[in-house]
Amino acid sequence: MNARKIILLLTILLATLTGKAQQQYDKDSLIADFDRYVKLLEQTHPDPYTAFGGRVFFHKKVNGMKASLAKQPSLMPDQLADCINSLTATLEDGHTFIYNPKRDGRHWRYVNLLSTYIGGNLSIGGIDQKYKYLLGATVDSINGVKTEDVAKLVGRTQNGCENIIGCYFNLTRLAQDEQFLNRLPNPDGNDSVRFSLTDVNGKKVRLTLKLMTPAEDKDSIVETTEWKDYPGGYLQYKFMDAGKQIMLINIPKIMARENFEYALKHGLDGTVKEMKNFFKYTLRKEMPADTAKALSMIPSFSETFASMLKEMKKHKSETLIIDLSNNSGGWTPITLPTLLMIYGKDYLDKHIPMEYTTRLSPLYLKKNNTTIERFNKENGTKYNIGDFVFESESADSTTDSTEKLSTFIKQSMCDTKTLLTKLEGKPLYRPKKVYAITDISTFSAAFHYAYYLSCMGATIVGEPCRQAPNTFMEVTPFTLPYSKLKGSISNAMQICFPANDKRTKVFWPDMQPTYDDYKHYYFDRHTTARWLIDRLERSNR
Repeated sequence: MNARKIILLLTILLATLTGKAQQQYDKDSLIADFDRYVKLLEQTHPDPYTAFGGRVFFHKKVNGMKASLAKQPSLMPDQLADCINSLTATLEDGHTFIYNPKRDGRHWRYVNLLSTYIGGNLSIGGIDQKYKYLLGATVDSINGVKTEDVAKLVGRTQNGCENIIGCYFNLTRLAQDEQFLNRLPNPDGNDSVRFSLTDVNGKKVRLTLKLMTPAEDKDSIVETTEWKDYPGGYLQYKFMDAGKQIMLINIPKIMARENFEYALKHGLDGTVKEMKNFFKYTLRKEMPADTAKALSMIPSFSETFASMLKEMKKHKSETLIIDLSNNSGGWTPITLPTLLMIYGKDYLDKHIPMEYTTRLSPLYLKKNNTTIERFNKENGTKYNIGDFVFESESADSTTDSTEKLSTFIKQSMCDTKTLLTKLEGKPLYRPKKVYAITDISTFSAAFHYAYYLSCMGATIVGEPCRQAPNTFMEVTPFTLPYSKLKGSISNAMQICFPANDKRTKVFWPDMQPTYDDYKHYYFDRHTTARWLIDRLERSNR
């Protein structure tokens, strides 16, 4: 049984055991929370106005939504969350969102189908056993609406879509969900969904699936294959060829011991909870109650990477593949020491075009457990609340290279400072070829890593990221006082490319498998890795 169904069944069981009536909420208090949210958005976000056409039109939209909330006969937190998310959808910002509280699982329905994204198309990644011949089929329309139009609807109504890839990313989760599907026509009635497909042989197929509850679901879904030779563990690496010339490291999250040590040391809010989630969803283990013991069980990003490069050096391996697919991000700073390990001083001297601007707000300062006075003292600045801090990742040509290296190592978030110091700016090992695999899940810090690698000459392979290169950044958490709704508001903005560059919204890969390539590997989840490795092995013969 997949995780979605387990969670829903637990929700039903909890509701049954408690037998509590649905909590009643005061509408005026919920609307007051909406006002508080708008204030937080204006205080924290680098630019909440431009996407609406300016400040006046932003407030016109806000006032209209507030009036609509006031007309409701009653109001619940999930409705308030829907309203806020429809507002922030206009920002096209994946770091500004609000978590929607779970609705009663007894009334949640879906179709028994899992979808994925392949080369610009929605594709069937899991389906009822009796339709397994449709695995890999492309979805042409849903309830008579073309899939590309459904994706655009996602972008208009769902938060977090920074580009068309982000629309498809969200659609892979929404294409089977009744709540979203209700936005589309229902030609076959409200209890089923019609899909128009093109199967792997090019044949047009019409498929109607019944909406079902978890209690009705017999768990008969079958999914596409998963390559058994792939190093599936967190930060696991292995040689992918007999000659030990191709190394692959699996990085499903940009989190490791280093960032949790930093967060605990600086008393950042929510660190222990974040560690528990990391254990549960990434390490797939139960976190010990002893925080020190838990830290010791989390792999070090820098130590793992150094060990891998030493293995490559031992065998004079030519190729490194860094797999960032299915990686939603984490802490960018822990990746930077690995760039020094691969490229040495060339990384520090490289002009990496990224402008980064942070807005100083009460929410941002709270996130970092500091005050504006302490921030100014530590940075030798005289900023006020609401000011912008302009930074650049570009190389500083005025700083002595030895001093630059020393400062970088001193400030780095890693466990290998002694090793980096001994290297004196030389690479630990520099493979001849470096590849980074991305897909539509690659986001935030995972995008940053891919971008930095690309700037250093690495080849990007796979599907485009849902992260836009020119966009708003950073999770800045908040909780609304009455509804207790939780979410995030971006506190920074990054610019990677000039405004007229085709990559401002979509970070296009250098190499991309075709639909026929996916078909060749039976639509395996690791098709890109298999395809790339096979190409490399053929070229080495």
